[in-house]
This record gives sequence, C-alpha cells and structure tokens, in this order.
Amino acid sequence: MASASRRAFLAAVIAALASSVASASSLEEARRVYAEGKVLLKAARAPGGDVVKGSHAAIAKFERAAALLGEPRDGTPEAELLQDINSVIFWTRRTTPMDMSELTGGPSGGASQEDRPPRAGPVSRAELAKLAREAPAALARAEAYARAHPDDHMSCAARFFEVADRYKDLHDVAFRAITRAQEFQRLADADKAGGGSEAEFAALPRDVRLVRQGDREYAAKRFDEAAARYREAISIKAAPERHRKVGHAHFSRAQALREEYTRAYLAARKAYSSAMARKDKAAAARAAQSARGAGEIANRARDAYLEAEVAFQKARRMSPENIDLDSDVHIALANLIRRKSSSKRKAADMFRRILLTYHDKLTDDQDRTLYALAETFAGPATVESVRKTLARKMGAKGPKASVGDGSDGSTPGERPLKELSDKELRAEYLELKAKLKRDELKLKSAQLSGRFDRDLIERVNAGRKRVEAIEAEASRRGLR
Repeated sequence: MASASRRAFLAAVIAALASSVASASSLEEARRVYAEGKVLLKAARAPGGDVVKGSHAAIAKFERAAALLGEPRDGTPEAELLQDINSVIFWTRRTTPMDMSELTGGPSGGASQEDRPPRAGPVSRAELAKLAREAPAALARAEAYARAHPDDHMSCAARFFEVADRYKDLHDVAFRAITRAQEFQRLADADKAGGGSEAEFAALPRDVRLVRQGDREYAAKRFDEAAARYREAISIKAAPERHRKVGHAHFSRAQALREEYTRAYLAARKAYSSAMARKDKAAAARAAQSARGAGEIANRARDAYLEAEVAFQKARRMSPENIDLDSDVHIALANLIRRKSSSKRKAADMFRRILLTYHDKLTDDQDRTLYALAETFAGPATVESVRKTLARKMGAKGPKASVGDGSDGSTPGERPLKELSDKELRAEYLELKAKLKRDELKLKSAQLSGRFDRDLIERVNAGRKRVEAIEAEASRRGLR
C-alpha cells in the first residue's frame, strides 16, 4: 500500500508538472500570437494601410491567442493576458470602419454585421444599480493595469475605452474612462511623433514652446495652467488645434471637479443620514452646509464644461468647412452631461449628425475611437437609423423592389415619380414643401449664427431637387 501510495503521489506530481509546463507553453504561445496581431494592427492603422482588412486579420490573431488561454483562473498571468487581449479585441472591433459593402449588399471584405458587438437596449433601474456597484472595481482594474504597463499606451487606451462603453449609462464613470483613454491615445501619438532635446525645445518659436509647455501641464493634470499656456500661444498665432487643446484642458478640469463633487456630496449625505439617525440636529446642519458646499463645486464644473464648449466651437469654426470630429464629440458630451432636457436633445441631435457626417472621414485611431464613442452615446436605435440612411445614400436596395436612380429627381432609395399615383404625388408634394420650408428656415438661422451644417444643406438641396422633379412630373400629367 505504501508503495502504491508513493506511485500515486509521484504520478500526481508528474501530472501537475506536465500541466504546468503545458500552461507555460500555452501562455508563451498566446503572447507570441498576440504580439503578431499587434504588428498587423499597427500596419493596418498606419498611413496607407488597409484599415478594414488589416484590422480583421489582427482580430483573428487576437482571437487565436485568447483561445490558447482557455478559461484561466482569476489572478493568474493567463487571466491578466486574456483580459488584455479581450479589451484590445473590443477596441479594435469598435474602431474598425464598417465595410460599406455591408450596407450596399456587395461582397464584404471584412466581418459581417453580425460580428460587430451587440448593442444593448435601455437599462433598467436594477441593472443600473448593478453597474454602479461594479464600476469602481472596473476602473480600479484599468488603473492598476495602466500602472503595470506604463509603456503600452494602446492597450491602456483600449482598457479604458472598454470601461467607458460598458458603463456609458453612468456618466461620471464613462466620462472619466473616456478622459483616461484619450490621455493614453495622446501618449501613443507622442510616441509616434518622437520627443526632442531641451536644446531643440529652446530653438522652437515661442508659440510652439508655449503649446509644448501646456502639454506638459496637461500631462501633470494642472489643467488651468495648461489652458493659460494654450491661450497665450493662441494670442501669438491662432489655430484650430490650439483651441481644441484649450477645450480639452477645460473639459478635463470639469471632469476632475465632478469627481470632487461626487466625493464631497456622498460624504455629506452619509454624515447627514448618520446625524439624523442620532437625532443630532447640529451635526445634521453641518452636513447640510457641506452638501451646499458640494453644490458650489458642481457649479464650477458646469462653468468649466461651458468654457470647454466655447473653446471647441472656436476650433470648429476655424477648421476647414467647419469639420472637426474631436470638437463636435466633446460639444455633444458637454451637453449630454447637463440635466436640462433641451441640452440632452441637442446632444442626441449632435451625435446623430456626427455619425452621418464623419463615417467616411476617419483618418486615425483617435478619430475612430471618437466615432465609436459617438455611436455608444447615440444609442442602438440611432445607430441603426444612421446605417439605413447611409445605405439609402449609397444606393442600397431596401425592402421595396423599386428605387429611384436619380434620373427623375429621386435620390437613392426613393420611389421613382412615374410609379406614384396622382394622389401619392400630390401628397408627397404637400408634405415635402412643408418640410422644405422648415429646413430652409433652419438653414438660414444656422448661416446667420455662423454654423455650418452639412447634413442640413444636403437635405435642403435634395428637397429642392425633389420638389422641382415633382412639379415637372405633375405638369407632364396635366395636374395643377
């Protein structure tokens, strides 16, 4: 029996050792395949790279690496690597431009629409409470990862972007994660641009030195000082990028104030509840005073968001054709955070316009991440609506068998006028005239305020063309 026990023990030890060796081998192989995927992703996102095809090739590598790891136990190196891989898969999918053949019905060069991450519907109060309990730990894990991987800026950005998307219904959490993701993306961009010696810095023009100094202040989270340096540089030479930097400094300051407000308010509320339970009126009064003080912090945060919005608006006005994705997204976010229903409606309208305007103008990873964030906050219904609109603009065939080819004034997706009955023609004409009148008034108002609204201009021009075509068709039919 003793001998048998020893043999069983030795067999167990050998099996454990073999399992350990196999695990180590799988971990190393997963790391190797993951690294290969990163190389493919970097090439895909480089100037001249095939973003769609290259990104999906990288995702295939990432998924293979994840499969090699299986389902590891929490706290193991395998589990840490798997979370890293999954975050990068998520970020890569969300920032890969949609293969437009998905909309037009042609052969797809990338993943199908079903491969894109599923969109969740509105969350219930119970789900929101569950998210609120989970969010601090998720943020803490992302921060811990960032501390452990200070040089892997892309992976850190992916971690925080995933948190922002997962907790989009908790604005405080989502905005903090967005800010951190963008910080790491800026660091990644700085890595590509390279640094410079102090001698080279001293030789730069004064306005450029001021911008660099502002960047240093921003990195150190001294946002007021950063904004001051950027404004000083603007006074020498204004540029859209510099106004955007002012906007980011104010926006980040607003974020920091929101976090300060949340901590102060929660502490005051806890103190007030405790005092009321003890029937200590003096302590309750002090807690109420602290809560009012927290309200002042909230007011400062609101003012900082307003300053950010003004700066981003200046940046957009200075940009060619008023096209500025970064500014538009942050103006929408600054409105989303406010409690007024009018501000929330403005944010919703802006997110829709962003998706329609910029879907084919994404030039780098920062643009692609901003666009994905716009999708996140626009919501699944708006995203689906935008995709249908894009499909119509590109001539995709919908459920109807017949669509216009433009020869009779129809736009892609509209029924040819010759197929409309006299009654349908008259009804569309009256409806379109009323809509066109409203749109023309909106366009005039936008032009007077100095705003450029590409979607509105296109809608007005298309409406006028359709009205003229209907009038011509009605004349041909002898209708009055």
